[in-house]
Order: sequence, then structure tokens, then C-alpha cells
Amino acid sequence: MVLTKNNVIVAAMLIVASVTMPTVNAQGYNGDRIAFTNFVTRMYDNNPFEGVKIVEDYDDVYLISVVALDSAKYSSLATMNRVAEVKARAQASRFFNGASITLDMVVTTRETSNGITTTDMVERLHERSFGYVESMELLTIIPHNSDVIYIFVTKLTTK
Repeated sequence: MVLTKNNVIVAAMLIVASVTMPTVNAQGYNGDRIAFTNFVTRMYDNNPFEGVKIVEDYDDVYLISVVALDSAKYSSLATMNRVAEVKARAQASRFFNGASITLDMVVTTRETSNGITTTDMVERLHERSFGYVESMELLTIIPHNSDVIYIFVTKLTTK
């Protein structure tokens, strides 16, 4: 390559521009999602839970719904995935819309022929919740002992 005045000027401008320009830290959707998934996974590993939690990052507020299913109880992966999705939405619906829970306790006593009295107690819980959760996205699946942990997420607000 022949060094001309124009080539030297262009090379000098490129060197100066690369040194003085601020560094661009573009991460994009996938990078943000991976970082958030890792954060939620570490949070679950440190303190396992089931249900819903509000999680904040720098820009947004999310609702996560954690469902644990025993993989031995389901005949197929598709069935287990569908049950996890329905349970996650039910948990989120109860969180957003509340639930009506009633408890009945039935106590029965009986005496046998040899004079021994036995008492049986039965508790019946009924839960009713109405509402609809529009979008819950599967964030990650974590194998945990014999269970499979599903973590679903929905964005609530932007700060």
C-alpha cells in the first residue's frame, strides 16, 4: 500500500475516533432475558419457593409465578407443560383478583362394640377465584430432585 497524504489522514482519524468515542454497551433483548433468567434462577436456588413474587430489575417490574410439578405423575411432557401453564396463570389470577376461601371442618365420633370411641376429623377447603391473566411467558424450567420447576413471568410496569 502506498502511503499518501490522504491515507495517513484517514488512518489518523480512525485511530483518534476509536480512542475518543465512548464505549457502546448494547445488550439487546436476548442478553437482558438471559441475565434476568440467571437472576431469577439464582434467587430460586438460594431460597426455593412456590407461588408468585414481584421482582424488579433496573427498568421494569415483573410478576413471576413458580410451579413445581412431580414429573412421575404425568404421562407426557406436553401434559406437564400445559398443567404448569394453567397453574401459573391460576396463581397470578389469585394474586391480581383475590380468592374466596371457605373451610369446613367435619368431626365425627363413633363407638365400637368394645367401648372404644374414635374421632375422625375432615377438613374441606373450597377456593373460588375469578379473573383472567392475559400473558404469562415461560422464562425457564429447572430440574430439581424429582420435581420440575417452571418459572413464568409477565411484565407489570416500566419504572
